Amino acid sequence: MSAYFGYIDKIIDNKHILIVDEEVRHVVELIYSSYISGLGFESICTLLNSHEYATPSERLSYLAFTKRNIYKRQITTIWQRRTVKKILLNPIYTGKLPPNNYTKSIRCNVEYEAIISKKDFQTVQDIHNNKLEGQRDYYDYIFRSYVRCDYGHFCRGVNIFLKYSRRREYNCSEYLKFGNAECDNHAIPESDLLQQFKQYLTRTTMKYRYILDNINPNEIETIDKLRYILAMFNQILMAKVPDKKILAAVLNKIILNKIRNIEVILNDDFIVGVNGVIENLFKGLIYCKSCGKKFGFKREGNAFNYICSGYNNYGKDFCVRNVVKQSDLEHLVNLHFGINFSTKSIVEDNVIRIEVDKDLITIFYLDGGISKWNNNELKV
Repeated sequence: MSAYFGYIDKIIDNKHILIVDEEVRHVVELIYSSYISGLGFESICTLLNSHEYATPSERLSYLAFTKRNIYKRQITTIWQRRTVKKILLNPIYTGKLPPNNYTKSIRCNVEYEAIISKKDFQTVQDIHNNKLEGQRDYYDYIFRSYVRCDYGHFCRGVNIFLKYSRRREYNCSEYLKFGNAECDNHAIPESDLLQQFKQYLTRTTMKYRYILDNINPNEIETIDKLRYILAMFNQILMAKVPDKKILAAVLNKIILNKIRNIEVILNDDFIVGVNGVIENLFKGLIYCKSCGKKFGFKREGNAFNYICSGYNNYGKDFCVRNVVKQSDLEHLVNLHFGINFSTKSIVEDNVIRIEVDKDLITIFYLDGGISKWNNNELKV
């Protein structure tokens, strides 16, 4: 049977008997009376340390020594918050073992001398619960389990406490565990992520409404599905804090559905991580004519750009700093096909390659067409 601070476990007539340890009874009583009088865990620890009272591990190691046993646990010489809390919340000091402890040893005496009255113990529990009520702030992070960093690690919701406010954000779980050795510090405020996601839903809503207006009226099943999706989108857009269940339905089911060859797949069309939810339409299609390297997707402030990976990785001695705005590429594709918006499927099915030579952007299409743009010329 486990030993408890304040009690000595003795075996009499083949039964476990708990006898009050008179040497430390006053310490347990002091802990309870101090907490009832208004002291917190930290203040009680300071009080006990100032009187140099033996800690539970010191006392139990001494009792083991008197029995010529070896105390195998770590011995601490300073009272700690968790130790005081454990004593205050343990009902064993009221003179009766909890049922779970009783079932471990049937031969143990269930009732024994109490150190603390049941009234004082209940008073402590009430004080502790009242303090917890003021501290509890259960918050279900909106994008929990959906956000990953650039290395593919899941990002965990955390509270960042500022001087006069608190900010909720998502941090890379591997960074929080192992630091820079495992991953860079990836973090994004939830407000920024929600704003980016609502912008995406707004654009997607326009696309689905365009499809709904031009769809064959006989396709009743597809029409109903589109209307259902638009209703879900509208609930998220109108809510200041979207409902977690609705958001999960959109992320897990609706966005992953294929509707009349219109694919909107979150993991392919968007980067979910340090930069939030950002549309990445031209991934792997842009090449630098100077060094032959591909362009990488990057956020610079509020602009979404593609930058030559040769320059980005090896510096200006390897290649010049070529930057292409995604909005410019979208504009060229929209002009070529005479449409108002571009999707990932449209780009993948029609764009073969994009070449960048300083200020000149050239887009090659599967239909044989070419779009060119620089400061002086626009050809689509």
